[in-house]
Amino acid sequence: MKSFWLLSGVMIVFISFFTEQHIIAKTSSEFLKTTKRTAIYDEIAGEWRKVGSLEKGQMFKVEEESDDYYHIRFSHGLGQVHKQDAVIVEDLGFTNLEEKHDLSQMIITREPVTVYDNATGTLIPFAKINHNMRYAVIQSYGENWWKIAIGGRIGYIYKPATEVDTGVPVLMYHHILKDNENKNYRDISTTISLDFFNENMKYLADHRYKVITLQELEGYLLRKENLTGKVVAITFDDGLKTNYLYAYPLLKKYGFKATEFTITNRTRKDPTPFNPDTLQFISFTEIEEMNVSEIFRFQAHTHGLHSRDVNYNPLLIVKSYEEVMHDLRVNQELLAPYGDVNYFAYPFGQYDEEALQALKDSGFRMAFTTKPGKVQIGDSLLELKRQGIGPWHDLQDFDKKISN
Repeated sequence: MKSFWLLSGVMIVFISFFTEQHIIAKTSSEFLKTTKRTAIYDEIAGEWRKVGSLEKGQMFKVEEESDDYYHIRFSHGLGQVHKQDAVIVEDLGFTNLEEKHDLSQMIITREPVTVYDNATGTLIPFAKINHNMRYAVIQSYGENWWKIAIGGRIGYIYKPATEVDTGVPVLMYHHILKDNENKNYRDISTTISLDFFNENMKYLADHRYKVITLQELEGYLLRKENLTGKVVAITFDDGLKTNYLYAYPLLKKYGFKATEFTITNRTRKDPTPFNPDTLQFISFTEIEEMNVSEIFRFQAHTHGLHSRDVNYNPLLIVKSYEEVMHDLRVNQELLAPYGDVNYFAYPFGQYDEEALQALKDSGFRMAFTTKPGKVQIGDSLLELKRQGIGPWHDLQDFDKKISN
């Protein structure tokens, strides 16, 4: 097979072009034929983006339509194509229609890639996918090609223009202190310096990473939404006061969002004066301020089970199912005024089958461990990995944890 691909191109963000669209109906038996080369748009993590394009005179299967757009299948989501750039036609002998596939294997485009039709044995370009896009592949095809589906059609893209997706990094932080005030926690794995946290956030901004919410991550893992290649999610465990004092202003500065897994029996009603020599926890007053700004979302980390028994076993494991269920319910109820509580982080990262069952029965949709690694489609949603950031890490380590 002969290969072609573009060597330049810039991801363009489109926001003002899109208003709320009314979905008219599913039109799965219809096909559109492009009357010109036309862009594909998709809403990814709250932003409308140009994610690819369709060549002139090509046919694609319509999944839905709205007032101004036809919606076609694009990886795990739906891309939108301007109606003015296409017409509805009958199926005129389509020979390369997509069939049902698992689509768990993901790649990331390193540059704009051309999608070729090979139904006749001759490569015909019929679409493009922009650079920095996560895309589902059906299978490897020979040494140099991926077999994919786009707009209901089977196509082939050149492997060297892509890289295998190693997963989405979910960052895990706990405690943040300034160097000059850190007297008691210098050798504690969960405490990092404010300077280093600032370096982390600046690195994400400078290298154009998109910070996604856990809800957006869930949509991706459920194969309902698409993501770009350079994304991270940010989480904090325990609900410490320094997250309010130090992390919150920096996240706001960079326009990032984060999730706080909160231990509610340590959460006071009103703030206490800051003392860096002890572990202090945020108050519900501070939670309210952080929640209104939509910088932080507050999720569950147990109410009173973030402790160990006399044998050093986590209470989440040693307590009965009924006790765990009661604790989870209280944790959820106390956090409910600040949004839906659907996600959980295991105390000390430890759990057993009974704890997993209690989470399922409590309605939690995702749960996070402290096991190192990235999150991939097909992972157990109640046993997701995270990338912990500790005091021994530097920016080179940070880059390794977030890069593909």
